[in-house]
Amino acid sequence: MLDTWFSSALWPFSTLGWPEQTPDLKYFYPTDVLVTGYDIIFFWVASMIFSACEHTGKPPFHTVFIHGLVRDDKGSKMSKSLGNGIDPLEIAEQYGADALRFNLITGNSPGNDMRFYTERCEAMRNFANKIWNASRFLMMNLTIEDSASCPRSWSWRGRCERGEGKGAEDPRPDRKSRAERSGAEEPVNKQNPQETPAGFLTKGATIKRSILPFVQNLYFSKNPVSD
Repeated sequence: MLDTWFSSALWPFSTLGWPEQTPDLKYFYPTDVLVTGYDIIFFWVASMIFSACEHTGKPPFHTVFIHGLVRDDKGSKMSKSLGNGIDPLEIAEQYGADALRFNLITGNSPGNDMRFYTERCEAMRNFANKIWNASRFLMMNLTIEDSASCPRSWSWRGRCERGEGKGAEDPRPDRKSRAERSGAEEPVNKQNPQETPAGFLTKGATIKRSILPFVQNLYFSKNPVSD
């Protein structure tokens, strides 16, 4: 055990070629931020700082971000000896990576431990499934066979009206609105009733992209009004 923590304490600089003054050591050392759990502050973090200051004269990092631990459903620390750990790949295979991510970032506060319940992964998977089904239902019922039917806030036409598409060409020059095809004057600032549900879902998908990235990326790849 002593040998393990001793060799680990040398990790910030020994992996970069120390004691030789290699290009990697000059460029990457010292680093900036260490992210770790509070249970190894003394065993590893303090040892790295002491060893680095002794051998290089510089601390290995200037900031330590300390987070809580993921425990089992009984509140015990996960370990190989107890056999109560989880394999993230197996959980992701069974429930999906989005469900696993959503489970880990909800229901807890920064710095505190959290208990891992497999049942919550199932609930998060069901939630993601509802989001995707709602997205599919909306896309199935949107009548957007031409650019006039697209919500103006997200279409190329709408971006041009806001000045964002200035100097750019319409990527769909052969697609004309109903008003242009009929020769009638196109109404100005007329609210498209489909803008509300499409906008709600698109903006909601943007917010959820950091916690349900795979589901939301699939939505954006399928949604014709999210360009």
